[in-house]
Amino acid sequence: MFVMVVVFWPKKEVVIEKKTIKTISASVVIIPTQDKRPIYSTTGAKLTILPDDEYNLMTLVYLLRQECPINNEYFGIIYDYKINKFVVTIPLANMETFLQWKKDTGYNLITDKYWVIKND
Repeated sequence: MFVMVVVFWPKKEVVIEKKTIKTISASVVIIPTQDKRPIYSTTGAKLTILPDDEYNLMTLVYLLRQECPINNEYFGIIYDYKINKFVVTIPLANMETFLQWKKDTGYNLITDKYWVIKND
């Protein structure tokens, strides 16, 4: 009798809505260290060493430009040389996926002035 009560006891279902962000497998971008030894030019050109944050930004822009175009099921990225920006074509529903991808790869360090977002 006890078994029958346990088996037919009404079950409470707890539904917890958990928002999951789709992830895209991506590797983290490794920025090479800047050579900070004095630079001597035989041409008379002035060669300067960039500050670390500016060097990191320019390196990330260069590396992402080399990967473009990027097309996957969530978003697409091209580099438009005419406006010197990355153009991202993305449905509004996949914006969090794109932001997570930027964070996972390290491209989130590229400032907003280099991005143009076009929503489908």
